[in-house]
Amino acid sequence: MGLPPAGNARAGARGGDGALGFWRALREVIPETREQRCRFASNPMFLSH
Repeated sequence: MGLPPAGNARAGARGGDGALGFWRALREVIPETREQRCRFASNPMFLSH
């Protein structure tokens, strides 16, 4: 990508809210990263407000 490495660029896990483009890009840049989806953002009670 031509970007300088960030301080935590090689962290073992990343969290997200289900933005599929984020996960796809992350797999390309840091394929060994584990994924964990944020359960709060997908909660139906949260989405209904």
